[in-house]
Amino acid sequence: MIINSPETVATILWGFETMKTQGETIGEIFQLIGVKPKRSSLNDLVGVVPIPLEELGRPRLDVAIEICGIFRDTFPMLMRHLDRAVRLVAELDEPDDKNFIRKHSKTIQKALEKEGIDTEKARHIAAARIFGPIRIKLRNRCY
Repeated sequence: MIINSPETVATILWGFETMKTQGETIGEIFQLIGVKPKRSSLNDLVGVVPIPLEELGRPRLDVAIEICGIFRDTFPMLMRHLDRAVRLVAELDEPDDKNFIRKHSKTIQKALEKEGIDTEKARHIAAARIFGPIRIKLRNRCY
């Protein structure tokens, strides 16, 4: 059991670091939020499954993830898996003191709804945890 652990941590995902370490930071994020990879028969990552709280033995931490443009462009499927993992955890029916992603997402959602954003859009925005540069389109070209 972790004593006096933070509710939220932040990490940066760099494209070259991810290549060099073969995704160690992704594994750390999965462990912090309490999910494990789901793999195909070829050992490809095809999704994640939540680790039961009893097995995890601690609360699921909220992780703010900052990415660089190279990571965004090189690993779009990893970004999708990370986003789905966070959203999966945010929807788990668990106590707030055991699931900080859920706790914080509910708080953010309430604040957004108070500002007039409809419930579904507020829920979607509230669960966002990946931040970084956006891809822009100029003259039909992405940069």
